[in-house]
Amino acid sequence: GAVTYILKYIEKSGEKIIYSRDLPQFIIGDIMENDIASPIGIEDQKMLLYDDFDLYDDGCYIGKPTPENIKLMPKCN
Repeated sequence: GAVTYILKYIEKSGEKIIYSRDLPQFIIGDIMENDIASPIGIEDQKMLLYDDFDLYDDGCYIGKPTPENIKLMPKCN
């Protein structure tokens, strides 16, 4: 599907896909439309984000997704 195509495109472009342990799989926050690479999952309720997306919580800018900033965000695993 679309996610498989996107992942192949990312790999071919020289970008790296990184899986990190001990980081939450899902964070809850506001997402800017230009940070979304593709909707995924059942009924497109989840989003694949670019690696340099911005974190927002209730409309307040938190910063880039560093481990410290991710700790500040509500989580849902």
